[in-house]
Amino acid sequence: MTLSPERRRTHRLIPLLALLAVSGCAEPRWSYPPLADLSAASEAKPAPTADITTSARAGADYSAAVEAWGDRVSAAGGRLCRYFVSLGVKVGCPAAPVASAAANMAP
Repeated sequence: MTLSPERRRTHRLIPLLALLAVSGCAEPRWSYPPLADLSAASEAKPAPTADITTSARAGADYSAAVEAWGDRVSAAGGRLCRYFVSLGVKVGCPAAPVASAAANMAP
């Protein structure tokens, strides 16, 4: 039995359509990283003001702001790294921070 060209084309499409239908049911292997972590990892460094050169208080406040910014960016980078490790990316990441007992105590 000889198939017409249209029929041959249809017969070639059946396995492809079946494959597409089955792959649509499969669970995705990856997703996007958390938006909050992406935003935190790309947070701009605090800008210094002119009064940090003349005021010890302003200088201390700026230093504290830079320190807090660095902690936030570092923490977000660690979370993103561990997220990608969970997807199978082979990379070394810092360990997740462990909450200290003192931080969990009520005042």
